[in-house]
Amino acid sequence: MTRQQAATNNHLSVIKPRATVLCVCFSVLYFSLAGRLVYLQAVRHAYFQKQADAYRVSKSLLPARRGLILDRNGESLASNVPAAAVYADPQEVPDPAAAAALLAPILHDTPAHLQALLTPRSTRVHFVSLKRRFVVPGIAVMPAQALTAAIKKTGLAGIYAVDDSSRSYPDGALAAQALGFTNGDGVGITGLEHSQEALLRGHDGRVVAEIDRDGRFLPGTTRRRVEAENGADIVTTLDSRLQGVADDELAKAVAAHHADHGVAIVLDPQTGEILALAQAPAFNPNAPRPTQKLSKAAALAVATRWKNDAVSDLYEPGSTLKTITVSAILQEQGLGMMDKRVYCSPTLPIGRRVIHEAADALTKNLGEQNLRGILRVSSNVGMA
Repeated sequence: MTRQQAATNNHLSVIKPRATVLCVCFSVLYFSLAGRLVYLQAVRHAYFQKQADAYRVSKSLLPARRGLILDRNGESLASNVPAAAVYADPQEVPDPAAAAALLAPILHDTPAHLQALLTPRSTRVHFVSLKRRFVVPGIAVMPAQALTAAIKKTGLAGIYAVDDSSRSYPDGALAAQALGFTNGDGVGITGLEHSQEALLRGHDGRVVAEIDRDGRFLPGTTRRRVEAENGADIVTTLDSRLQGVADDELAKAVAAHHADHGVAIVLDPQTGEILALAQAPAFNPNAPRPTQKLSKAAALAVATRWKNDAVSDLYEPGSTLKTITVSAILQEQGLGMMDKRVYCSPTLPIGRRVIHEAADALTKNLGEQNLRGILRVSSNVGMA
């Protein structure tokens, strides 16, 4: 073996182990990287999919229209007006305090309240509602577009506005206690709004789709869409014209007699349908609560006005029960009893009790009366 061959063999004996070690190292790194990729893309796929969806997939409500409340002639007693819902992604708002100061005059809210909403509680919070059913003053149509334009002028990021609706009572205090009102979430609190909540509210829909950096839906990326089911309209037996007259006259009567409150019910004598259900004092269901802070007693007094005394309070039937007595007489003894005459004295002893005529009846000489006359003058003695 020559000296050159010996040197070559010696060199190969050194290089070969090193190459083997290097090959093993690269193989380990390659399989580690492949294993990591398999782990991330297969084992952890659901987790990272969820994280990605949090940024590029939006789950938005499709608000259902609340049903209308109409009078017997189809006139609207409770309707919906265009409004806007304003929401934010707190992660996109760099300075909550500055953003709140700019938004406060636009949303008619306090900077402190808005700052508390815009300050993220954690890095996972990407949605917070700032206003719902917000009616923009002076803007009758497309309030969401008006708000979006106003927000863009401030240069704020992460603040968005979408279409919404707000409950409205076009005739103000008309039949207020009968109709009731809804709260800030659109849920009926009193009156028909509360008792018929299941029919009126409908069911919100939902759309799940991918969005761009400005929060706009990307065409063709909708994953799921459930259309909203609007609430049912309710037609009452009330007549808004008669209701207005009853409200006005009752308010005058309460004021004239210095009464605490009053109730008036107008019925159709042929069917018994309620044509008007008035109560005084009334309130405006568009603004049922004063804006200023109230004491506990004042708040209770305000809430007392919401109660519909005509259907919730107990009243003695008084002379109205005489019609029931007359009906029973005619049913048992026939129509001939209408002409039977009796003497209506000022008092009539029955057992240990004495029936008296009403004070105003004592000033009249009722004398003999038939059943028609007894009912006409509302004689207690004659009816007994």
